Amino acid sequence: MSFNLGFIGGGNMSTAIARGIIKNDNHPVSKIWVSGPRLHNLQHWKDWGANVTTNSGELVIQCDVVFIGVKPGVLSEAINDCLPTV
Repeated sequence: MSFNLGFIGGGNMSTAIARGIIKNDNHPVSKIWVSGPRLHNLQHWKDWGANVTTNSGELVIQCDVVFIGVKPGVLSEAINDCLPTV
């Protein structure tokens, strides 16, 4: 597969989905992007070889498919960060 896959939110839900995708060799890790508010919380993604950013707008620009994996309380903030790029 040659498309970039993005995850807004690098927590448990996004990690579980990505692990399943990576484990089954369904997508190269180098084509996975993840965004979150703090880089230090995304370190395990970086260790896997994924691209990490604190800018969700950048992720939306870079990715062809985007999963939104954030808690309901921060959903509007996560979406608003992306609006200028959509």
